[in-house]
Amino acid sequence: MPPGPHGPYGPMYPQQPLPTGLPSWAKVVLGGLIGLVASVGSPLLAFALAGVQAPTELLVLLVTIIPPLLASPLLIAKSTRMWGVGVMLGLSLGSLVLGGACVSLISGY
Repeated sequence: MPPGPHGPYGPMYPQQPLPTGLPSWAKVVLGGLIGLVASVGSPLLAFALAGVQAPTELLVLLVTIIPPLLASPLLIAKSTRMWGVGVMLGLSLGSLVLGGACVSLISGY
């Protein structure tokens, strides 16, 4: 007989199902990689659109505002929260790295 209290119809407490899917740390790491790619991809998109007659405000919006706004809904649902945390971490890390690269390029002139 398995351990634990039993009633007339089986165990009194239902067994917890085994967790499936990726562990939380893997979701954060993969989300961080996605965020890093997005933080590099959004300035590249802005540079590609720079040849188009677009206002500068639109280019700044593409680089700074749109990526976090696209990742924010991932933070709402519990099943996608760790992905959202990872994407936000990747975006912030990417902005720090790209900001440092930009400063070093500007100071070289």
